[in-house]
Amino acid sequence: MNRGSTTQSIRAVGWISALTLLLNQSAGAQQSGNSSAGASAASPSPSPPAIAAWLPTERIPLPVLPPNCNEYLPAMTAPVETQSVTAFSFRLTTDGEIKDVALYKSSGNDELDKVVLACASGRHIKPLTISGKRAEITWTMAYFWRGPRSGFGSLSPTGVPNLCSFSLYPRSAIRQHIRGDTLIFFQIAIDGSVKKPTVAASSGNADLDKSALDCVSKWQYFPIKQNGQPVQVDNFTKVFWRL
Repeated sequence: MNRGSTTQSIRAVGWISALTLLLNQSAGAQQSGNSSAGASAASPSPSPPAIAAWLPTERIPLPVLPPNCNEYLPAMTAPVETQSVTAFSFRLTTDGEIKDVALYKSSGNDELDKVVLACASGRHIKPLTISGKRAEITWTMAYFWRGPRSGFGSLSPTGVPNLCSFSLYPRSAIRQHIRGDTLIFFQIAIDGSVKKPTVAASSGNADLDKSALDCVSKWQYFPIKQNGQPVQVDNFTKVFWRL
């Protein structure tokens, strides 16, 4: 992270925030009346420490999903410098396989869209669970074309990426050159909003943790669905604070 650039973003990883994200990046899901969930009997969410015990701790929480799709670009293709987004829908099976990948919204470049669909299809990630059981779900996420910083992530239905801006880096932490990683546990409600964000693993600095909570609480997701109905999921993301 370059201190002089306020246009850069603090990387927040968690798949499914996406595949952050997407999805990252992944989550334990529980059927309940919360945002990303379709209505169902509410069941208590695992406590953040319990979730944190099995969450991946690597910067890229999807070991099998590549951090970018460069290897799928045609050999003679010049480096992609465009600032665009390819959004896609998919089905996640109970064994964690990504299937039925389909274009949701084009980047404006057919070739780049094909690269993303090929890159994501057939990959395996940690399966989601509902009420403690593995569940097959459908979801929508995106691939952000940002030159060397391209990669998978989550975005809102209006197209806003779920990221934490450098402007949220606490000034006190900047002055002291403090870095750290904050793991946030939260719920995605049936409307895609974030509910009950909690620090599952502290960065070691209260200001960094507070800023991470403030950032993640404003995110908006595409609802996750099971059998065509939105379901509530427990999710997580890790915010990497770097100067």
